[in-house]
Amino acid sequence: MSRICPLYSSSSGNSTFLGGAKGGILIDAGVSCKRICEALQSLNVSSEAITGILITHEHSDHIKGLLNFTKKYHTPIFTGLKTAEYLTANNLVSPDSTINVFSDEKEFCVDNFEIHPFKTPHDSRESFGFRIKNPEGKIIVSCTDLGNVTQVVHKNLLGASVCLIEANYDERMLNNGRYPYFLKERIKSNHGHLSNKCCADEIETLIQNGTDRIILGHLSQENNSPYVARRAVETTLCDIPEDEYQLFVAPAGEPGQEVEI
Repeated sequence: MSRICPLYSSSSGNSTFLGGAKGGILIDAGVSCKRICEALQSLNVSSEAITGILITHEHSDHIKGLLNFTKKYHTPIFTGLKTAEYLTANNLVSPDSTINVFSDEKEFCVDNFEIHPFKTPHDSRESFGFRIKNPEGKIIVSCTDLGNVTQVVHKNLLGASVCLIEANYDERMLNNGRYPYFLKERIKSNHGHLSNKCCADEIETLIQNGTDRIILGHLSQENNSPYVARRAVETTLCDIPEDEYQLFVAPAGEPGQEVEI
């Protein structure tokens, strides 16, 4: 049986584990190698048993620990062409690790997972979400760092058993917060981040189409909180019976709850 666990999930650093008792894969490595290893150890997973790291994009909160992790464990990397070029040009992956380039909407396999990458709208060289089929045939989707839910994103979210989706900011908190105007506009743009409201609206549709476990991730520590994000989603879902879904919120600085698939 597989499980997904957000090891760290915020604007400060992101990394998610997907696998079983004997190992698995990571999505991003945006905190230090030491912290990733400690988080994996808390799940009783050996860092040596990570068979691949999927990189969504090149922002530091997704690649911060990549160099040291690959120096220590020589783990293969899987990412898009533009991100691979950036990682190579800036020496952010150990020469002892291979960088495998995938193409948008083209499936590939890592370990026993079948991975389907899809583009997300974000202000980076490129950015991807992942629709993943585990060995038992269940679908898991990880989708953060997107300014809006495009048709491509929506298509890839539909039908997942478990979905980790961004709920980055509360609109009122962002508008009234201390961020400068240009940064607020960047976050709110169609290539920025997803608000609690937009996230909640998409989740409602996903649950109506069979998704029964939702993980809210990549919460801003400045413009959101676990309570505010959860309340926004639960308010939108008020007409859906509570026994039809489970809602989890990924904490920023420690591993979240493991969700079995």
